[in-house]
Parts: sequence; C-alpha cells; structure tokens
Amino acid sequence: MTRKLAAVLYADVAGYSRLTGEDETGTHTVLSDRLDAFALAIEQRGGRVGHFAGDAILAEFPSVVEAISCAVEAQRQFCAGDLAVPENRRVRFRIGVNLGDVIADRGEVYGDGVNVAARLEALADPGGICISESVRLALGNKLPLEYEDIGEQRVKNIASPIRAYRIIVPPDTVLPPSEALKTIGEKGQPESRHRFRWIALTIAAISIAGATVIAWVVRDLPDEEPTAEVPIANPRADKPGIVILPFENLSADPEQEYFADGMSHDLMTDLSQISGLFVIARHSAFAYKGTPFDIRQIGQDLGVRYVLEGSVRKAGNQVRINAQLTDTRTGGHIWAERYDRQLDAIFDLQDEVTGRIVSALAVKLTKREQDGLARRYTDNAMAYDYFLQGQERYFRFTEEDNARARELYRIAIELDPEFARAYGALAVTYGRAVNNGWSGNPEQSLEQGIILAERALSLDDRLPQVHWARGFVYLLNKEHDRAIDAAEQAVRLDANFADGYGLLAWIHTSAGRPDVGIDLMERAMSLDPHAGGLLLSVLGEAQYWEGRLDEAVSTLQRVTSSNPNDIQGRVYLAATLSRLGRQDEAEWEVQEVLVLNPAFSLDELETRAPIRKTDQLKRLIADLRRAGFE
Repeated sequence: MTRKLAAVLYADVAGYSRLTGEDETGTHTVLSDRLDAFALAIEQRGGRVGHFAGDAILAEFPSVVEAISCAVEAQRQFCAGDLAVPENRRVRFRIGVNLGDVIADRGEVYGDGVNVAARLEALADPGGICISESVRLALGNKLPLEYEDIGEQRVKNIASPIRAYRIIVPPDTVLPPSEALKTIGEKGQPESRHRFRWIALTIAAISIAGATVIAWVVRDLPDEEPTAEVPIANPRADKPGIVILPFENLSADPEQEYFADGMSHDLMTDLSQISGLFVIARHSAFAYKGTPFDIRQIGQDLGVRYVLEGSVRKAGNQVRINAQLTDTRTGGHIWAERYDRQLDAIFDLQDEVTGRIVSALAVKLTKREQDGLARRYTDNAMAYDYFLQGQERYFRFTEEDNARARELYRIAIELDPEFARAYGALAVTYGRAVNNGWSGNPEQSLEQGIILAERALSLDDRLPQVHWARGFVYLLNKEHDRAIDAAEQAVRLDANFADGYGLLAWIHTSAGRPDVGIDLMERAMSLDPHAGGLLLSVLGEAQYWEGRLDEAVSTLQRVTSSNPNDIQGRVYLAATLSRLGRQDEAEWEVQEVLVLNPAFSLDELETRAPIRKTDQLKRLIADLRRAGFE
C-alpha cells in the first residue's frame, strides 16, 4: 500500500436506470462501445483504468492536463455520435476530475482523492465535466478552455466544502497532442485495448441483467480498505449458516417481550453484516417464536448448521441473558453462557455474545467488520430501550402501531440526538404511512421522511438500515435512481440483508423491470425462506407485472394470510384476480381493503404509486376499477 498524488477521473452515465428500463439491448450496445472507447482514450492519454462498475468508470492519470484532455475528447466523441439520436435516448456521461492524495493498493486507488472525484461527477451536467479547485489551479492556462466557478459545494461524506468548476469548451478548440502517444511510437494501439473491451462488455452485461447490486459504488468507498462486492453467487456458499431464534422473555412483566425480541433482532443485525456468515433474516427466525421446535429440523428447514437460542430476564436495571449455540447436525451445544449485567452495560453484553459466536465459528473478520462490531448504535441505554419499543410496534404493521412507533422513535432521538438508526426508523414510519394511505398529507410526509433519512445518513453512513430507509422514502417519492443507489449501498454493506434485496427488487419492479425484481427476490428468499410482508408482497407485484398471474395469486394470498393488514398485498391481489376474471374473489379483496382504509381511492393510488411508466400505471388502475374500486 502506497500513497501518491494523482489526477482521478470518475465518469457515470446520466439517467442510466431509465435508459435500460426503456431499451435494455440498445443501451447495452451503446454503453459497451463507449466504455471501450473511453478505456482506449484513457490509455492513449497516459492514464490507467482502475475500475469499471456497471455504467461507471474510474481512471487515474499522472498528469492533470492529460486527464482533462481525455475527458474533453471523450465527451466530444460521444456528443458527436448522438447528433442523430433523440434527446431522451442519448447515453451521456457526467465526468468529475480531482487532483489529490490517493492510496494505491492491489491495483486500485482509494481515499478522499477518489471520493471527491465521484462527488464532482454528480455535480456535472450530462455531457459535461466538473473539476475541483486543485485541478483548476494545476491547469492554469495550459489548455484553451474556459472555466465556470460554481462556488463551494457541500457533498456527502466529505467533511469540508469543495470549490468546483465546470469546464466550458469553446468551439473549434484544439487540444495539444498526447504526450503518452509519443512514447507508444511504432507499437500502434495500446495493447490492453481489447482487454478493456472484454471487461467493459462483461460488466455492462451483468449490470443490465439486473445484478447492479454487485457494483462497487466508487462514490462511497471508505478510505482504509476496499469494500467487498455484494456476492452474485448463492450467499450460502462456503459460509457457516446461522439462525438467531427469538429469545424467550422470562421477565415477570410480559410487557418486556419487546426487549427480548429486540435483543434477538439486534444480534441478528450485527452478525448479518459479517461477510463470512450466512444469517437467516428476521421473519424466518421469528416464525419459530412461541412454538415447540426441534433444532435438527430447523437446520434442515433453513439450511443452516448453527442455531443461537436463549432467554432474557429484565428486572429494573438488571438484565440476565442465557445464550447457547447449538450444532444442528449433532444437536450438541458448542457453548452456553449466562450473562448478568446492569442495563447500562447492555451493549457490552451484546458485544460479548457476538464475539463468542464469531470466535466459535472461526469466522475471519475484515477491518471494516472489526470496526463495525466495536461500534455502538447509541451509548444511551434508555434511548435504546425506547427504540426497541418502537421496533416492536412498527412490526405490527397497523396504522395505530405505526403512529405509536413514531412517538417512541422520537423519544429515543430526544434522549440521544445522534442516534442514527432511530432517525432512519422514524423516516420509515413516514414512508409506511404514505404507502398505506395513512397520511393526510403525503407530500409533507415524504418530505419529512427524506429529511430524517438524510439526517440519519449524515450521522452514520455505515449502517445498512439507514441506507434502506433512504431508499424506501426516495422510491415512494418516485426518485428511482436515488432509491437504487441507496438500496445497493445497503446490500453492499450487508450481504445478508434480505430486506435490502427486497427493497431493490421493489424499486426495479416499479421502474418497469419486474424480471430483475424476481431475480433479486430469489436472493432475498434464500436469506428469508419463510418471508412475509414486504418480500412476498414485492414478489407478488413483480409476478403480476410479468404476467405470471397464477403465481402472483398464490404469493399474494400468502401475504394476506400472514398479515391480514397488508393493504398493498390486497390491492395487487384484487388486480390480479380481476385480470384472471375471478370477479367475486376480486370484489372480496376490494371490501377488505376498504375495511382497512375506508378512504382508499384510485385517484389517491394513481398519485402516490411509485410506478415509473405511465402505461403500466394505467393498466393497474384499469384492473382495479374492474375489480370494484372507485
């Protein structure tokens, strides 16, 4: 690992999700050619392609002049190729260039020098170039270009504002020839041209097939080490699998059930972020709550080797936890322990249990995971207690409980104004109210949800739940590209995050790509085999849009059976039954929806449904009107 000064170029296609949603094959072809041309231009100007990520490209140059010349020439070439292409079908890159200190390690570059370039790219116009002040000063008058000072810009994850400039290329500008090409001499084209073309085509194909969740999002790279890609293979492969069963509440007060459930869920959440483990999601784990079970059978049902079970007794400021880790193949205990702590030390207790599991299973942690396990969501035990009460209410999925969860999350935030997870959870309650038609002012609710989600992100951008909350509210605000970015970040931080894959599936489905949604749901369901709620509802919705109507009915009936209060599942079930001509059943679902929400109307749905394509939305409304909605 070495540090060096480099000119970093980061480029990304503007509106890429929309383009692929409207024409996958055409966008694929153009993107492949342009990534190839870009890679060649970079090498001809003495640069090096450091990374491809779907529609994005990262490169480094030893010279600022060569980096900017490459960027200008690439934009010129692409704009010239777009002259005969309709405006809404143009594949245009935004480019950011920064000069800064970077860490070079294993053929990649990291650090603020890279992050700033990615942030500058987001400030550029489609077909434009945005540079940092360090680049502007280094350029001086070396190139016949003009520069528009757009002032200091505050950007995500960069502590201080960065002064930025837009490049203006006067007509007929002639750039100096590449110094790098002079060194190539008689060798002709750079030898790695075809190698880069193969990489570009491969990654572009993977991305358009719907696996964009595996892309390494350069704009969010940490400074210390590369973040592992989201695995595209089965997340179970070559990993010890574990399920954390809901801890039994042994407190004298039955109302303390939320605390036992919350402890189980947060242990699950912590372990889920360890890339060397396969962790079963909450819904499937809680399916065994309050029922007799056989450890060996659980192992077979969920495909895991290990089960963590236990009990919690909370009395005043005292907490006792009994926990035991069992091998499902033999039924034998690997370890069992009793912990007695003050409530104020509950976080130390969680750390101990998590550490014992990691040690017992001989799981190797990355540096990021070691730091993550040592990190606290809050140091305020009372704030944590109110947060857990809010979680218990939220997961009941009713209007009243959603409102009560919001109050509890607010109290948690009052007790600890830096509690990022509480801000994210509070944001989700606003989104849930909008999605279920419980908000009297959806626009205001979404605005509040977005403010809270962004606040959560500013407090701790390492929490996958925070990125999930952000993706959820942006989807409901019909900002699909931002929602995809957030959901991809969530699953990149937690490869076991079933709800993260479910949200990503919902976003792609709503954006007009239900086939991608179904593929992502397969991954989510492998992590949550007994899934209900959001996951099954999204799967049923995707099957409806794909025309797999019988499958959709089966899936959506499972949704309404597991959660009779799920309005979204019932709405899509009514639409599907109507399409199949099963009118009596469709009308029954209409009545059930109106019992849950008497104010439900098609006008309201048409306004708030996060469906990108107008023709799809009209088709849904027609099916629902035929079912009996007004």
